[in-house]
Parts: sequence; C-alpha cells; structure tokens
Amino acid sequence: PRMCFNGHKNYLLGWYADKTTHITSSWTGPLVAFVDYRADSSNDSVLLKVGSEFFVQFNRKSGFNSGTQEFGNKVTVVQASGDTVMSQLLGGLGSGDVFTSGGWTIEVCGISFGAVGHARLSIRGQGQLSGCGNSTPSPPNPAPTPEPPTCTDSTERQWQWRSYSVSCYDLSLWRPSYIEYFCSRSNARDICPRTCKEC
Repeated sequence: PRMCFNGHKNYLLGWYADKTTHITSSWTGPLVAFVDYRADSSNDSVLLKVGSEFFVQFNRKSGFNSGTQEFGNKVTVVQASGDTVMSQLLGGLGSGDVFTSGGWTIEVCGISFGAVGHARLSIRGQGQLSGCGNSTPSPPNPAPTPEPPTCTDSTERQWQWRSYSVSCYDLSLWRPSYIEYFCSRSNARDICPRTCKEC
C-alpha cells in the first residue's frame, strides 16, 4: 500500500524540517497535510512537536499516502520519549475531537479538504481556554479513542535473521514454505500477523 511514516519518524528523518514547529506554549493555527507539503505555498506547519514527547501531523489519505491503513484523514498523535526510535501511535482526531495527556490538550477545530488539506488546531496547557472560538477550558484527561485492532502487518518494524533485516513485505514475497517456517520460529508472527495468517 502507498503509505508513509508517522510524525515521530518524519521528525527523526528531518523530513518537512522547514515546516516543523516545536510547540512549548499555547498555539492555534493551521496544520497542512504532509502529502500536500509541495503544493502548499504558505509557511504553515506540516509537523508539530508538542512539548518533548508528542508528534502531530495531518494524515490525509491521498497521493503517496492513499493506502494508509490507520487514521486516514485524521490528525494523528504519536508519543516518543527521549532520543528513542520507538514510538506509539496514540490515536487519530477528527473535527471537534480533543486529546489530553502529559499536561497538553490538542483540539481539532476543523478539517478542510481542497487542493491543500488543512486541519485547524488549538494546542494548550491544562485549564487554558480553547483557541477554536469556544470558551471551554481543557478537559481533565480524555484520550482519543483508538481504532479497533486490525489485522495488518507492521510497516515500520523488522526482525533480524542472520545478518539481514527482514520486513513484512520481504516475508510476503517468499515461498509459502519459507513463510510458514519463519512465522513458526521467529517473532515474525508478532510483527506480520496478516502474512503469518494469525488473524
């Protein structure tokens, strides 16, 4: 499928660095869908780092991201602590949704789809008023509702076999007998449940 990295991986890779904003206090503004990075002529942000551990991007399901399997056309929130390469997708937010964690509230005021997709966000500390045009203070701590688990292979994780790093895509191209062998004798079934027919 045609899909891309999450916000944390894009941050580590330095992609969209010229349109990455580090949020350290209240902020309200537009977030451009990363697939529309080249089409956008404004200086609007494409990637947000909120505090020290949250990464936010608009996961528009089009173009080179048309095959995204999680939270398409939503604002995604990913958490990663320190300099680790590991991250956790916490959820996806639609128009009007609110995420609160770690002293931060991320609210999606609205989403628009045109030649360039935008999500208007209000990001603030607890107890501060929304920048979406209403006067509701930040809620105590609701998290986004995760999508129900799906049977999908990881696009980011790999496992080691001898001196090779093997991805789910690599495994899916092998002969059925090899797939069966690796799925029964390695952690491939945890990383590639669809290819290993675990669900």
